[in-house]
This record gives sequence, structure tokens and C-alpha cells, in this order.
Amino acid sequence: GNPALFPLHEETAAHDLLIVQTNPIVREELPRTATEIMNRLNEITFNASLIKEISSIMLLKTLIDEENVDRVRYTDMRLHRICAEKELLELSVSSKLNAEWDFLDHLYQIGHGTADRWLLANFDRLGKESTLDMREMNLTENAGEPYVDAAARAKR
Repeated sequence: GNPALFPLHEETAAHDLLIVQTNPIVREELPRTATEIMNRLNEITFNASLIKEISSIMLLKTLIDEENVDRVRYTDMRLHRICAEKELLELSVSSKLNAEWDFLDHLYQIGHGTADRWLLANFDRLGKESTLDMREMNLTENAGEPYVDAAARAKR
């Protein structure tokens, strides 16, 4: 699973927390086969604690900003997220067990390229502000609603 985020912030002097996401949060298509459903269930389960903790941190930051509470400890926490959404969508849960060198090199290339692009876009914001956008993660839109695929959502 994912490591807890709060201890990563509380136990270090760092104020920037970089999340490297390895599972897609949203998939455009509804899983239909047993294998697809199990793969998606695995992704959702893996992401659930991460989503909950990010949401809690964002809520805490909002409350601190509005109530001016304990600013020294929490307001300086800046969240950032690197994710290769498009490339990750192509991988199934079984890829987590693939230890073949060519596949590992492929993952390395994806990660390296994604990190380079992220740094080009966000380097100047490090140490100054969060770059994580909850809307980008699709965590704020349709919260609490049952699953609706992207095509159906676009028709609304």
C-alpha cells in the first residue's frame, strides 16, 4: 500500500511533499469482464487511502487558513503530484508482477520522461506553493455519486 503522508511531513524538516502516483484514479471505460473488474478493484483499493489522506490534508489546510490555527506547523505543507496517467492506463494489475528487464526499463523511461516534464512545468513553484490540484485528480467532481463513465458525464 501507500505510506501514510502525515508522518512524512511531521518527521522531516521538508515542507514539500511529492506524491508519485503509480495507479490511475480514473478510467474512461467501465470494466466489464471479471479480470477488468478485479484490476479496477485493485486500483481503487490501492488509491483509497491516498485519496482520503490528501483530502484530509487539503481540508486541514483550508481550516487552518480560515481559522488561523497552528499556522507554523501545517500551512507550509506543499503538496505535489507526479503521475503518468496515460501510460498507466495501458498497464493491468498483472504488470506489478512483471520483473522482466525490458519492462522495467520501459517503466524507467516513462518515469524519467514524466518527471522531466513535471519539473519543467513546476520547478519554479517548489518551495513556494502546492502544485497538486484536486480537480486534476477528479476527486472533487461528482463526489458521492455512483460511477459514471466519462462519455456519459460529458453528455450531462
